[in-house]
Amino acid sequence: MAELKDMALQERTFLCDGETYPHYYLCNYKPYSEGIDKLSYSLIRFKKGEHVDIQAWTDCAVAALKSLAITFKPVVLRALHSHETKITNASVTALDNLARAISAASGGTYRPHLLQKKAHQPLKGLNLEERIRVIENLYAFRVRGVIQSIILVDDIFTSGTTMTAIIRSIRKNLSCPIILFTLAATDRAFNSITSLSGVGYSWKPQQGWIQVQEPAEFYSSVQDLKNLIEADFQ
Repeated sequence: MAELKDMALQERTFLCDGETYPHYYLCNYKPYSEGIDKLSYSLIRFKKGEHVDIQAWTDCAVAALKSLAITFKPVVLRALHSHETKITNASVTALDNLARAISAASGGTYRPHLLQKKAHQPLKGLNLEERIRVIENLYAFRVRGVIQSIILVDDIFTSGTTMTAIIRSIRKNLSCPIILFTLAATDRAFNSITSLSGVGYSWKPQQGWIQVQEPAEFYSSVQDLKNLIEADFQ
């Protein structure tokens, strides 16, 4: 199997309550006018638990982490799905797979049980104000053992409401460095004034994510998808 080249992560700064946090991610969502967005389609499949997509995105994330040269041993946490109130060590979702791989690659520990959340309605289809209202004060963070730094993992970064809620729950107990890591991110400035459409999803500024039709598959193997993801870095 072909080796992945070292992949340079994209980086931007996330502002929460006057404090800045580095946010690293692999790719941007692109307007449909630029062509069929194969990677965005693949991320929808990642969310659904498709093996090829989980494996390819996880492998690419691990390869990209090499560019960070992480010297600390972070605690890795992930965002919880709308139906989840807690995560056990036995959980095997796509995000668990990604978080465990990031933990191993960074020399850290995956400790999902430290985050808990109240049950709430799905965020899909809600506008930004509704998302903020639903998710505010949902998360609770429990300090267990020594925690010197944290990596927060999610698949797609959109409005930042989930990360804000998690960070605020952590900041009630800890002041350690926090890094955000996601597979993809929307362009917040662009998306605040226009719609963003791709194959398998649509993002509307006032409505959030909307599921649309799925096209024929663009790849047939993990390596094919890795090649597509790697090409996005060129």
